[in-house]
Amino acid sequence: MTASVGVFGLIVGGILWQEALDENSEAVNQLQSNPSQAHSTRIDAEGLSAGSNVCLIAGGVLNGLGLITTLLSFVDDTPSKGAALAPALGTNFAGATVKGVW
Repeated sequence: MTASVGVFGLIVGGILWQEALDENSEAVNQLQSNPSQAHSTRIDAEGLSAGSNVCLIAGGVLNGLGLITTLLSFVDDTPSKGAALAPALGTNFAGATVKGVW
C-alpha cells in the first residue's frame, strides 16, 4: 500500500515537473513582449516546481518505505506454538483467516 501511494506521488510529481518546464518556457518567450506577464508566469512555474519537488521526494520516501516493509515482512516471526485470527478482504470475499502452529 505504501509503495502504491509512493508511485502515485512520483507520477503527480512528474506531471507537475513537466508543467513547470512548460510554464518556464512560456515565461522566457514572454520576456521580450510582456515582462510583467513573464514575471507572473515565472512565479507560477516556481510554484509548480516546488509542488513537484514535494511530490517527488514524498513519492521516493514512500516507495523506499514500501520496499523496506516488503523485505522485512518475509521474516518468519511466528511463535513455536500459537494461533492467530485475522480479518481478510478480497474481491467478492470478506471474512477471517486462521493461522496456527501446534
